[in-house]
Amino acid sequence: MSNPETIARIRQLAADCGVDCDTTVWIPDFDDPAGAETLNRVWGPPLAVTRESWPRYADLESLIGESDRPEGWDPSDLRMEHVFTIDLAGVTGIGAPEGARAVMLFVSNSSYHEGWQPGTAHTDVVFLDADAVARGLCREPLPLRERERDEKRFVLVPVRVPAGVFAAASDDAQLGALREAIWKLPARLGGDPIWLQGDEDEEYGDDDYGDDESGDDDESGDDESAEAAPIAGRLSGYGYFMQFDESFADVNLGDCGVMYVCGHAAWFQCY
Repeated sequence: MSNPETIARIRQLAADCGVDCDTTVWIPDFDDPAGAETLNRVWGPPLAVTRESWPRYADLESLIGESDRPEGWDPSDLRMEHVFTIDLAGVTGIGAPEGARAVMLFVSNSSYHEGWQPGTAHTDVVFLDADAVARGLCREPLPLRERERDEKRFVLVPVRVPAGVFAAASDDAQLGALREAIWKLPARLGGDPIWLQGDEDEEYGDDDYGDDESGDDDESGDDESAEAAPIAGRLSGYGYFMQFDESFADVNLGDCGVMYVCGHAAWFQCY
């Protein structure tokens, strides 16, 4: 997990590059005691949703058959798992939609899912405005398969880095060392993606996949989700804004995988 020592090292590596640090990245710090008071969390209850508006995945029963089926699981409970909530108060420059106060990620099933391409119905990215956040945490019981996961809190630490660090590796040893340190972070917001297997979606900055705010596509056939009451204050958004690996959130991302999160969806690459 990211800690103050790691963050301090990245700051020093950025300073050593000797070029303008013109881009802010936001790094989760799980060791900061202030995290206990923040909205930032991995797992745990989502914000604002109700039982009716909770994002769902229609084909969940067959998907769960590919993983460890929880004892006592209700096949009629098609709710996706809440992976994280991030408080966007004071967070700028990540391409979030205007008025966004928080963002949440849901995944169809953390143990096994098929979220390996842009526009997948296996993930749902939800931005909330201030009014929605004010509704507080959902009081509904978590999906059965998520209840045994330990909720983790964190704060976001801003760090200025050169924009050039996100370009393809070059002969600049100092930029290369900084890029490697950023790459090894469990998660970070801002900057540009560092792809594991190459850019599968060169148009990630466009809303080609985000017109359906439910996060569903034709493949899922999720009529129940389409009929669910919308989350009050929900916003649409575009573009890449973060990436994370399994050390940030214990989601199955294949072999050494990385999940890339955009305003319209999230998907992962792996070896």
